[in-house]
Amino acid sequence: MTITAKRPATLSVGQATDTYTWSNQYGGFWGATANWFDTTVGTTASAAPGAGSAVNFVGGIGDNFLNILGSGAAAQLSIVQDVLVWGTVAVSGTLALIGANGPTQLDLDGGAAVTAASLMMGNGTTLEVGGASKLAVSGGAVLTSGFLLAINSGTIQLGGLIANPLIGLSGPAYGTIAVDDSASIEVGSAGGAASGAITIDTGVSATVCGVLDGNVVLNGTLGVQAGAALYIGVANPFGTGRSIRGTGTLVIGENSQITLGGADSAAIVFAAPMGKLVLSVLPTGTIRGFVAGDTIVLSGLATGLRYTQTSANVATLTLTLGSAMAGTLTLAGNYAGSLFHLRVDSRGNDFISVQPVGAAPVQPTLITGTAGTDSMIATANNQTLTGFGGNDSLNGGAFTGVVFKDTSANLNGSTLTSFSGSDVIDLTDMRLGSVVGSSTQAVFSAGLPPVPASVTLTDGTHTATILFSPATPLARGYWSIA
Repeated sequence: MTITAKRPATLSVGQATDTYTWSNQYGGFWGATANWFDTTVGTTASAAPGAGSAVNFVGGIGDNFLNILGSGAAAQLSIVQDVLVWGTVAVSGTLALIGANGPTQLDLDGGAAVTAASLMMGNGTTLEVGGASKLAVSGGAVLTSGFLLAINSGTIQLGGLIANPLIGLSGPAYGTIAVDDSASIEVGSAGGAASGAITIDTGVSATVCGVLDGNVVLNGTLGVQAGAALYIGVANPFGTGRSIRGTGTLVIGENSQITLGGADSAAIVFAAPMGKLVLSVLPTGTIRGFVAGDTIVLSGLATGLRYTQTSANVATLTLTLGSAMAGTLTLAGNYAGSLFHLRVDSRGNDFISVQPVGAAPVQPTLITGTAGTDSMIATANNQTLTGFGGNDSLNGGAFTGVVFKDTSANLNGSTLTSFSGSDVIDLTDMRLGSVVGSSTQAVFSAGLPPVPASVTLTDGTHTATILFSPATPLARGYWSIA
């Protein structure tokens, strides 16, 4: 599958005839000549810069903003350190935030309006649009580990968007694009963007790494570049439930990851090998391109799954949490003959993978559950199943040498299925020399469900009663404590 950007994010550079630098450290009006230094001729300016000028602001430090009022124009505008714009500024070329000499932040407030042909945000820079202000960029915006925020009825409109990480010695550093419930961010030019949402218009492709906070209205394409990560609605700083909706597509690149913290009804595509999708809420949108090597991670949402090919081109994974149904995932494609695997780690995360026909499965040596009620099934010989409490159901299946290993408190009340002569119960906190045990046979009464066989072990301090299913009699001499 090939994903191409219909509207790539490109930068436009206006033609500057001269260069001006702001010289009044206390701020002031753009149109006041005395506030400017003409660096082209090396003297105090004889006029304020205009549409043909390259303009430079060096602002305050540590949120001590340089305040700019009134109306102005420039061919290029660069910002270093902290600047607050209250008026109207038209930039025919690039608006650039430069991450040098400390953090750089540009704020628009009080109904300010800034237009530009393109936007470039350098490492760690911040652009905040609030107070019913507007930022309109007709071309593309490129962010490098930057922070783009729309709050308090602010609006941001971008012709295109690329948000890249900064790659350092300690790994990638990601930025954030966020919107509160009263503001909006639109990528495209359709207009009418929803409040409280980041909207990507039909026919527009955005490539974003880092964090998106806010609802997402996805009618175009939102992808993450190879080897990077995108987190949508995970942190939720504004305290409102987040969702992803629309007719567009989320695209997972090669060895990349998309994490969704809210409900998603948009389509999801694994477009390249080794993709990862992390879910806190089960999506209702269709998942396409899921193949061997890809992974779907569920944050404690399931402990078991069942695959059904519901039509020639649609498969359904039915997920269970313990004995209860947890929901479904819809996959586009025909997976007939394939095997789906679910592995639960010690932190309760669930990993779903698919094994195609004819491929040898790689099975884990340890399968672990959660503190809740889990249903866990061995998938190979000599595996260890650890439930971590909650009256679990632990199933050895058709395999041998399975070890049911946990503390006595965690295994107490659990049910073991398909327990065979080569299997082992390992109670990790019991003192071997002090352990005594007793067992009861299954009880069968007419008209009543059978009572399963059980074994009770105690060392005087710890006690565990373990049940066995199916309810079949235990052979004499079945137990050995060692």
